[in-house]
Amino acid sequence: MIFCSKGPNAGRIVSIIDWEMSLTVPLWALVCYPLWFDRENDFEDRKRTEAQHFKDAYIRELQKHAQESIILRVVQNAQYEARRRFSEIAILPWDLAEIMERWLEQNPRRA
Repeated sequence: MIFCSKGPNAGRIVSIIDWEMSLTVPLWALVCYPLWFDRENDFEDRKRTEAQHFKDAYIRELQKHAQESIILRVVQNAQYEARRRFSEIAILPWDLAEIMERWLEQNPRRA
């Protein structure tokens, strides 16, 4: 919890930080399109036009709010996106192995 230290609100809670899902990762793992843009759920792909609508809106918001130009470059870089997708899939529980197999089929290894 973060408390206000001065003024009429001194001692009151200003904000709460929930560290439960926090982690340290490379920039390309964070600054990207959320997985749910492309997936309805664990088993269904989202319609391509709908996914693109989400991505376009995301980029418009980043253009308005991003302080660093590298953020937009990373989000729109397909190589970083592929790495992030792989890392998301690699940490799935084993009972979702068919999702990993589907990803590997759609992203063949390049020589």
